[in-house]
Amino acid sequence: MRRTLGTGLVVALLVLATGCGKKADPPRSESLEGTWLLVQLEAGGAVQDKYVSAMPEGEKTIKITANQLTFPGGNKDAPLSYTLDSSKSPNEIDMNGTNPNGQSEKMYGVCKLEGDKLTICAAKSENPADRPKEFKTSATVQALLMVFEKK
Repeated sequence: MRRTLGTGLVVALLVLATGCGKKADPPRSESLEGTWLLVQLEAGGAVQDKYVSAMPEGEKTIKITANQLTFPGGNKDAPLSYTLDSSKSPNEIDMNGTNPNGQSEKMYGVCKLEGDKLTICAAKSENPADRPKEFKTSATVQALLMVFEKK
């Protein structure tokens, strides 16, 4: 009896630990909320480690709320509104903001959240068809790949 109970308990714990084969939940705006630090940047197919390491920490920090990303830029913040579509694979993110000249700008991208690591690959464009399909850049695709860690 004890052996059967012990075996049953072990099986139950394994099922709970693996989540019954369930995939990780897709990113939702509330799971993204908080302060994030840029740890990696890729553009044109090349990792920009020197650029990232030369940036002051304040310029590498973004704040995310339920519907807004704030990237510090110089002396003023540049907020972007965003929406997530977790029904797509990979998950899609659309960002809208205003550049320093007062013109509207859009970015279409893909994103993934793995623990305390957020990865966004996005292209600035007026056309959603320009959205990157995967998490990489190349010399022919004008996209940025940004990797953030939660602070």
